[in-house]
Amino acid sequence: MFAPNTIIEKLLQLKKAQAAMTLDALFASDMHTWQGFEISTILAYFRLSGLTIGESIVRRGLFDLSRLGLLASKKIMNHEKGRPMFSYQPKDTQSMASKLGVKLHYKEHSDAIPLHAFKSARAYRASKHYSFLARLGKSRLSRKKLGERLGVGRRTTANYEIDTDIQVAQKLEREKLTPADIPFAPKKKISGKFFLLVEREREMTERELDELYKDFDPAYKLIGRRKTIDTIKLPYTAFLLKRELERGNIVYKAWQSTNEYVVFG
Repeated sequence: MFAPNTIIEKLLQLKKAQAAMTLDALFASDMHTWQGFEISTILAYFRLSGLTIGESIVRRGLFDLSRLGLLASKKIMNHEKGRPMFSYQPKDTQSMASKLGVKLHYKEHSDAIPLHAFKSARAYRASKHYSFLARLGKSRLSRKKLGERLGVGRRTTANYEIDTDIQVAQKLEREKLTPADIPFAPKKKISGKFFLLVEREREMTERELDELYKDFDPAYKLIGRRKTIDTIKLPYTAFLLKRELERGNIVYKAWQSTNEYVVFG
């Protein structure tokens, strides 16, 4: 059993990865039900449970969880020198959710991850990313939303997928263009989400297409070859739109809407 996703995601969004990892580890080892424990007990029990979570992560996580009001901490009076000792008592999940300003779902999910994923914040987030997509199965989601869920950027979620069994396919939206759209197209190439998709009869080899396009359009890219149609990606400019329409090609204004994620294994 792991901590509820809603609570873990909120902690990650608050940039409290160590707190999320420590709380999840307490749930994974069933220590969240204990009536108070010291850090030495936590670390010993984590090791017995096979959790590869470092002492520095646990100490920082307990500190952040206490500051956020998710754990009750009590200083233990002793006369030994060194770092003061505390006893910790996790609150119930409803109280945690209330403290974080989130609401638990009626059927709250708790995505399980392998115990070795607790070795670092990056490995932990990557495993949470993988488990979430595996639970959903084949799904279409924006990378922006997936990044916001874990408190990271879009590019970071792509890095998480490099060494995992997650297949990602871009899903495009497109709008067919006509000569009436030429005045509204940008005169110069601009960086943005829009580009041109050109469908033309497959009558040339790839080398011939390169000779036709590449010398004039360095951003040209052949992205698909079907039996009778070649699909070409070009910058979205009025000049290129007009030229391709005059060539008798079908032209679309296109943009990426979501990614489709398929998890294997």
